[in-house]
Amino acid sequence: KNLGGIEMTKKIQKFNEERTFGVEIEFTTASRGEVARLMNEKGVSAYVEGYNHRTTNHWKLITDSSCGYELVSPPLKGREGLEQLRKACEALKEAGAKVNRKCGLHVHHDVNDYNAKQIANIFAIYTKLETTIDTLVPQSRRANNNRYCNSLFRGTTQQNILNKLKAVETIRDIENIWSTRYLKVNFQSYVKYGTVEFRQHSGTIEFEKIYNWILLTQQMVDMSATPIQKTY
Repeated sequence: KNLGGIEMTKKIQKFNEERTFGVEIEFTTASRGEVARLMNEKGVSAYVEGYNHRTTNHWKLITDSSCGYELVSPPLKGREGLEQLRKACEALKEAGAKVNRKCGLHVHHDVNDYNAKQIANIFAIYTKLETTIDTLVPQSRRANNNRYCNSLFRGTTQQNILNKLKAVETIRDIENIWSTRYLKVNFQSYVKYGTVEFRQHSGTIEFEKIYNWILLTQQMVDMSATPIQKTY
């Protein structure tokens, strides 16, 4: 498949069971306590907590300033991680959770095994694909329409960002390109957690939609391990 001039080969269109990932599912309406109860009933450890950014070994239900509530996973991996996600989506539906245009879905992928150039490759791929990815999401999640997931080249040009990414030698070089986490792809999460966070997807509690976003963004991460100069 060719997206925006970048070849997505069949070899990498397979779920990587070795790379750790995490999800943040924003929602409205439902009782956090009820979601937690249903998840625990299904064998998935979940607790209601105050707003925090701690990494835990359980799912946590916290408040969210943009739309109400957020279900945050622990680090997940492989099919067991996907099964936990499926049960979490079931619990949200059973508790009556809803989403609206203010809600988003955020997916993290662990990149502690990557060097600065490989991480820069992730951002280069997304920068190159951004206008194509815009067509996959609602208008509210597109370029400059949402202050929580701004364009990677807002206020400048796509090529200017690609040139800066091509010149990256150190992690600090990437830090100097963006100073906010409210972008379609967030580098600040790497500084805190060793992950790259993909923030553009609209709010959803549908397992298939979340899985497809995990798979698409995971492919970008996996592609970035090897030189991709054509991307620039």
